[in-house]
Amino acid sequence: MELKLAFLCFVLCFRDVSTAVIGDHCGTLTSPSNGVVTYTSTIQDSVATYNCDTGFAIDGVTTRTCSAVTPKVWSDTAPTCIEVTLGLDCTADVTLCTGIANSECSDGQCQCVSGYVAGDASTCNDIDECASMPCLNGATCMNDVDMYTCTCAAGYHGVNCDSSAQIGITSVLKYLT
Repeated sequence: MELKLAFLCFVLCFRDVSTAVIGDHCGTLTSPSNGVVTYTSTIQDSVATYNCDTGFAIDGVTTRTCSAVTPKVWSDTAPTCIEVTLGLDCTADVTLCTGIANSECSDGQCQCVSGYVAGDASTCNDIDECASMPCLNGATCMNDVDMYTCTCAAGYHGVNCDSSAQIGITSVLKYLT
């Protein structure tokens, strides 16, 4: 039994090596820096898929195919993974900015969405609308995305709790920048 398996392996291994020598395979691919390439085979019509790590985006094609013609080669050029940063040109691919939380492609560049401000080249931080202390007369300020809420102390009302009243109420103001 072992001899049959050894012979079978020799035949298959020899066949695989010999076909590789005459060019039936496209060859192995290397993963890009800060990314990975996956494929199940290197024979004709095999497809290789490229993905980048979080914070990086594909620059180039996302898939390559092993050609049907001889010599066998992978289609296109291997892509690279570029770091996604605020200000990156996204006109050719509006999905580039998805690597940065709370950002979008706007006016052709990766920018923070409304209610967020750049913390550094690759982060968008929530603007603290309560930092300017808009709530008056002992009110409590609750920061939210692109707005704040004042919870008035007893005896005050209004958006910023700046008016006297008999009972406390909650007011909301959309902070406009």
